[in-house]
Amino acid sequence: MDERYIAAIDLGSSRISLGVALVQGDNTQIIYFDSTPSEGVRTGAVFNPQRCGGKIRELLDRAEAELKIRIHQIVTNYPKYGVKQELATGELPRTDPTSSISDEELDSLKNVSLDSYPLDNSATQLIYGAVVQSFATEEYINAREDDVVGMISAKLCGNYKLFIGSKRTSDYIDAACNMAQIAISDKYFGPEVEGKAVLTMNEMENGVALINMGAGVTSVTVYHKGVLRYYGAIPFGGKSITDDIRYESGFSQSLSENIKLAFGACLPDKLQSLSDKILQVDCGDDIPPRNLSIKYLSEIITARQKEILEAILWHIQKSGLADNLRSGVVLTGGGCELVNTANLLKDISGYSVRIGAPRRFFTTGCDGLNSPAATTCVGLIMEARKHAHINCADIPETIEVEMAPPHKEELFPEETPAEEPSNEAPSQGKVKKEEPKKPKREKITKVKPPKPQREPKEIRLPNWLKKIGEFQETLFDGMDERSDDSINKE
Repeated sequence: MDERYIAAIDLGSSRISLGVALVQGDNTQIIYFDSTPSEGVRTGAVFNPQRCGGKIRELLDRAEAELKIRIHQIVTNYPKYGVKQELATGELPRTDPTSSISDEELDSLKNVSLDSYPLDNSATQLIYGAVVQSFATEEYINAREDDVVGMISAKLCGNYKLFIGSKRTSDYIDAACNMAQIAISDKYFGPEVEGKAVLTMNEMENGVALINMGAGVTSVTVYHKGVLRYYGAIPFGGKSITDDIRYESGFSQSLSENIKLAFGACLPDKLQSLSDKILQVDCGDDIPPRNLSIKYLSEIITARQKEILEAILWHIQKSGLADNLRSGVVLTGGGCELVNTANLLKDISGYSVRIGAPRRFFTTGCDGLNSPAATTCVGLIMEARKHAHINCADIPETIEVEMAPPHKEELFPEETPAEEPSNEAPSQGKVKKEEPKKPKREKITKVKPPKPQREPKEIRLPNWLKKIGEFQETLFDGMDERSDDSINKE
């Protein structure tokens, strides 16, 4: 069974998240999820590619080290704010009017409609996404995608909702990934994929508004009869609440964020005994501790949260489908986790409200995936797994390298220096070829072997000296013989 990996990065205003999924045929398992505080991103758009690229590289390095894989490309999301929606139509004449309409023809019609749409300025604008609204044939209008496949008609028309944004913002995403030394396989429009990760088919059929409350942007996507009908966004979110706490209390940005996450809540009248509590906050730097009432903190949060939700409700009214939301409103994103946010929206709107986290489409054991903050990352993985050509990572093969023996100087042929044992563990994953280290030279005292004793040389005597010696030997022999005769006679 073929295996492939999908690596998805959600570029958020407060956190950048990375999810890695392993796809084996029809089975998908999310094997890694992590996030890091965001830098270089504001209102969901990259404004400093260098700082953003550093955070992306940091996430990728941690994932590669833990999973023992090499990530060479990612899928990511376009920004949500500053996007306008337009309607586009396209027509595809059919060569064989007696044949059934196929999925390939629908894809061709979509490509023709996008390519032929006249942008106001193609140098500064880019189509982030397109959603089918309806199809039309010779006999039917407002046909859905599921219904039109298999029909027989001489012509085929399609109506699309286009989401158009800034090309420069998209280029900044490319620049950030280039600085992180990672390629981009594809980009998706976040609101288009988030609904598939959170909403049920029944909710989209009956009409529902999905509100994603991020740190820098709050967006709303309205569905009716199973189709995305409207999108809108405002440049306010959880960071605006943190700024209000900082201005009112005089705390630092990080301290204000931590207080909001730990004690933040809406509707102070519904906090019961908790509203009577007072926080004593130690600001450090020899500054006296400051007191902050939980009730006053809740009033600050409620005022800003109510303003954000009312702006979103204005977008729902603008969609023209406010009376058709039978399934009410679903809240997702990290900003919706503040206590009583759903109750606040229910009080001011009258809709039924629920908190939406990513549905369990995949098998996973990663922490944080059940949080509403992971919605966009899961939606990107769901969209990317439809395309079989996307494979974002691979397992590096272990390469065995023949190492040359270290150079050594032989002092004596019979001596072989012993190799020092290595305490290093065998490497896993990537193999790095290292140059062999030369052994340290030890100071060796050379001992000279003793010189062999020389044999005495034969001394050659001159001839005259030899004759004198022979004469002396003859003389002495004659004297000895005479002495022996005299002794015998006596």
